[in-house]
Amino acid sequence: MPLPGDGVLGPVGGGNVRHCFYGQDWDAEMGFKDAKAVERHANTSLVHSAMSPHITPIKLAGEELRWYHSDVSASNFFIDTSSPDDQLQIWMVNFNLVGVLPSSFASYSMHNYRDMFGRDVLALVRERTSCAISPNLRMMSVASGLLVMVGDPSLGLNEEGQDREGPNTKRIKRARKKFLEKKPEFRVYLPDVLD
Repeated sequence: MPLPGDGVLGPVGGGNVRHCFYGQDWDAEMGFKDAKAVERHANTSLVHSAMSPHITPIKLAGEELRWYHSDVSASNFFIDTSSPDDQLQIWMVNFNLVGVLPSSFASYSMHNYRDMFGRDVLALVRERTSCAISPNLRMMSVASGLLVMVGDPSLGLNEEGQDREGPNTKRIKRARKKFLEKKPEFRVYLPDVLD
């Protein structure tokens, strides 16, 4: 199926991006102008990770845009079992979780299956297509976990992935800079009984 010609990321017709990457509500609570904005957003969440010395940036800007269905589960797909295997017919439902994003998001939703159906679909996709596993998968999992814990999924960014101007913008930029310059300090606490 060809991509929409307007180049808009997220759901067809625009609106907030809805994808399992964005936590429990699956809502980014914003649209994104382009793949670079999605990349900046994902990497901003990684800045706040306690694992930051071991984090590698998510790189989405050069990726091909692809359709995704964010909930690959049996409740969202109907399969005609009476059709021959070479003419398999599948109907997809729940289009509020369908949209266009960089290909890593399609890979992420395929690997984020919630039931046996999703696992089986992943196996079929690997068997019948050249769909590669995204090198961003591990870092996207870390970033997604952090987004679940944040009260504002936009992370104070606008649709271009830039800081929103507001009363706290300067404070947020200073805190981010300080965090990035900070050298991690690891301490091991042992119980007294080991002395």
